[in-house]
Amino acid sequence: MDFRLSRMSYLADFVLVPLYIAVAVISAFVFGTPTMEWLFLFCGGVTAWTLAEYVTHRWLFHWLYKEEHWRHHRRPLDWIGVPPLLTGLVLAIVYLFALQLGWGYGGMLFAGFAFGYFSYIIIHFSIHHTSGSEVAKLRATHEMHHKGVEANFGVSTNLWDHIFRSYIPPGKVESFPK
Repeated sequence: MDFRLSRMSYLADFVLVPLYIAVAVISAFVFGTPTMEWLFLFCGGVTAWTLAEYVTHRWLFHWLYKEEHWRHHRRPLDWIGVPPLLTGLVLAIVYLFALQLGWGYGGMLFAGFAFGYFSYIIIHFSIHHTSGSEVAKLRATHEMHHKGVEANFGVSTNLWDHIFRSYIPPGKVESFPK
């Protein structure tokens, strides 16, 4: 699979994913009955995304798609990413599984998951394509990863790097357990 995209294809998820979230939330309100649990399911969906992000990055991109992913490491400003058609397919599958809980619960779980992905693409884009102090610490941690350190796989959060002991603070490469 070739992850080199046109600029428009790369940026498509910035438009499409909010639409997916809106459809899920609107459907939840139309076909479900709002409950307090919806908030917890939304937060659970965000958390599930962060774990999926970590697992995908650490094992799928650094194992199965290693060559394609290293292209991104070597050329971080290029438009390299997951094609929007594949993103849409994966999110559709997640939504179908989530809907097993019903329109309300499943819709909010999916909306949280998709919101987590949306947050990830904004953060990742900002790390590589903007300057500013808002993402300075995330950028420093992520740049270590881009320099070949097999650590710091989380982009939107380093929670899972801490849990799986793959987090290295910027400037502390020598302290990483081998």
